[in-house]
Amino acid sequence: MTTTAAATTPIFWYILAAALALLVPAGLILIGVSGLPGQQAWDSALGALGAVGVVAAVYWMFGFALQFGGIGLVYPQPGLRALVWEWSPLSADWGMGWGMAGLSGWMLSGAGVTALTYGLFLS
Repeated sequence: MTTTAAATTPIFWYILAAALALLVPAGLILIGVSGLPGQQAWDSALGALGAVGVVAAVYWMFGFALQFGGIGLVYPQPGLRALVWEWSPLSADWGMGWGMAGLSGWMLSGAGVTALTYGLFLS
């Protein structure tokens, strides 16, 4: 896909792709419990949904900040200006861009959290 084609793609398709990606855990749960007896399948499905909820909460609290906490250094967009703090094992003499873990965006809170940040979290 060229840069022009990516710029002219309607946002509807990006939202649809993100929404369909949210159905993947449900599909995996259905495949996982398909061969189990009735009550055991129900218990396993509820346990899997609980695990998905716990994982989503932990990603909201810690994972997003570690993954995207320094993305504002790489992509200089106005909506990502608050996400520019990251940890690096290398000294500052090596320059910017060597970060290994983001350190901003914990629990998606703070004054710099924008709609683009929430969109990045949901995708």
